[in-house]
Amino acid sequence: MIKGDIRGLRAFGILFSFLVLILVGNAAAMDVVVLDSTIDEIHPEGDIVEYTLKISGVQPQVSVIELETDLRPYGQSFLWNVTDPGFLELQDGQHQFQDQSIQFEVNKSVNTPALIHVTGQVPQITEIVQSEGLVITKTDAQTTGYTHYRVQFFDEDGFVVGNAFTEVFDIEIPDETDFFDRLSSVQDPMLRNLVIDLHDKGLKYEANTLLDYSDKKPLGVSLPLVIVILVVIGGIALFAGYRIGYARGYNASINDND
Repeated sequence: MIKGDIRGLRAFGILFSFLVLILVGNAAAMDVVVLDSTIDEIHPEGDIVEYTLKISGVQPQVSVIELETDLRPYGQSFLWNVTDPGFLELQDGQHQFQDQSIQFEVNKSVNTPALIHVTGQVPQITEIVQSEGLVITKTDAQTTGYTHYRVQFFDEDGFVVGNAFTEVFDIEIPDETDFFDRLSSVQDPMLRNLVIDLHDKGLKYEANTLLDYSDKKPLGVSLPLVIVILVVIGGIALFAGYRIGYARGYNASINDND
């Protein structure tokens, strides 16, 4: 065999070995997938979510796996239900959990995937409070970036191994979407600003009442009468703002005394 052929065979052998290493490495790569459904990126508050996670290909140096979610426990269902532990070490055989953040040790003698069924509720981000006959709706400022699941791997010294697998979602408030759609049709800037002010103070009913007025405003209504209506409702908004501020200050003083 001539030298050129030998060199060619060696080069082919090196290339083949390199490709095998790549394929084996990819086959063993850590992975987290949703098995039985797709995960929506937007959910209405209070929505019930269910899916099954499959965790596979855990690297040899991984000793601990951590799972986190912003979903809340719902009814009698468990937030996490380990249907097939695979390589997960279950303490005392416990396989159902309610904590939003949990950790498992890894059984390195087992390489079968772990299956975890998730059942949770999307957080409620609105709160209705009654104060001095007024109904005030408070809404959490955060509506985006909530965690469906986050899976992170650690070695025996607590150092992170690889990248976390994360899926996030946003929370939609249907009434808010409808409100802003209606607000966009208000042409009167004075009325529009007042509606926004009422809405921002949590007086959703009053704001929607004004939108109803804007939609059905009679043609014969005079400008002075409209101004009177706006002034009266503006006074309600001012009073509500005072009551809200007073109530918050009173509650804060009670907490300080405790």
